[in-house]
Amino acid sequence: MSSEFLSQVRKTDIVRQAEGYGKEVLIIHGELDEKVPVYAVGPYLDLYGEKARLEIIKGANHQFTSVEWKNRVYELSIDYIKEKVGSTEKYLLED
Repeated sequence: MSSEFLSQVRKTDIVRQAEGYGKEVLIIHGELDEKVPVYAVGPYLDLYGEKARLEIIKGANHQFTSVEWKNRVYELSIDYIKEKVGSTEKYLLED
């Protein structure tokens, strides 16, 4: 990533940009995230209130580098989608 890109990201008020999104959200965060501490999700929880679900993966870092952590992200995501959409079978492609 270029230093120009990183500089622009630092200037962006991400929470303010998220204000326009009014639907339910799943936030998955690593307990030991070295780049974005867990407390940084607080403004999003305040913003979305009951529409937000926070899942903290114990021991996980920012990139979810272990297979166990990645699998947990996948499980949480799939379960959330199934809960919100219902069965995903109707979305599968057929030959």
